[in-house]
Amino acid sequence: MKDRLLIVSAGDFGREVLCWALQVPERCRSWEVGGFLDNRPNLLDDMNLPVGIVGNPETFLHGEHDVLVIAVGSPIERKKLAVMLKSKGARFASIVHPSVIMGLNNQWGEGCIFCPGVVINTNVTIGNHVIFNSQSGAGHDVVVGDYCTMSGAVDLTGHVRLGEGVMCGSHASVTPGSKVGDYAVIGAGSVVLRRVSPYTTVMGVPAKEVWKSTPPSIEQA
Repeated sequence: MKDRLLIVSAGDFGREVLCWALQVPERCRSWEVGGFLDNRPNLLDDMNLPVGIVGNPETFLHGEHDVLVIAVGSPIERKKLAVMLKSKGARFASIVHPSVIMGLNNQWGEGCIFCPGVVINTNVTIGNHVIFNSQSGAGHDVVVGDYCTMSGAVDLTGHVRLGEGVMCGSHASVTPGSKVGDYAVIGAGSVVLRRVSPYTTVMGVPAKEVWKSTPPSIEQA
């Protein structure tokens, strides 16, 4: 018996994840798509989708064969949901679209999402609940921390290190050997040349600091 995959959040990205999950060949997955978990029960009323909202993530009782994936772009919000759901006994699955190219000796954790056209080269280490959106990629020997988000066409080049919860905007590039601290934000189209401090937003070519924030507060973390 296959597990039932439930997508947490039926928002814009959640509907994209549904599309990609349905395109994974049956032989390559241990689950069937069962629907969404969302606290907005009527969100999909006008949508022509093959599955609907089957529960609220805050009150849902997880069955033995339920596995979840969190389709929320914000790293901090994704972590909050993961911590809450894990405390209730949830299990998580990763989604790898069939167009993804995976090199040798790569590792990734639970709850990851690899969208169409992603390329992960060799000896890449990826944490839990990481999102690689369409056409993004990681070069050789890259390390990506938990809860990071790579928006569309992000380029992580060789030996890059991302801390926890890093948010990379569309078409951002991180040059070889650069280190990006926890919960940093790299603006769309920016190019990181060396190092980004934790909790810092950078933008531009080359990327420069434009904002410094405080460490996020995570309930139950």
